Amino acid sequence: MSRNTGAFVYTGSGKKQAKDADPAQEKCKQLACNIQWCLAKNNHKQSRCQDFVKAWKDCVQKVKSASSVEAKEDS
Repeated sequence: MSRNTGAFVYTGSGKKQAKDADPAQEKCKQLACNIQWCLAKNNHKQSRCQDFVKAWKDCVQKVKSASSVEAKEDS
């Protein structure tokens, strides 16, 4: 799917991530942006962006499970 067509989506620098932000927030940032792009392109109909939402949820789950494994190893 090409991201160069469709609705205008602001791609400026925006806010910086906090240094103590959730690791999933930083690692899955691009996927969250993809959801926003899809919603803007599809008149904010979430049903049309389920693949993007699923990819983001999978990323968050993967990061959280990896960080819980690291926490257990550090104990």
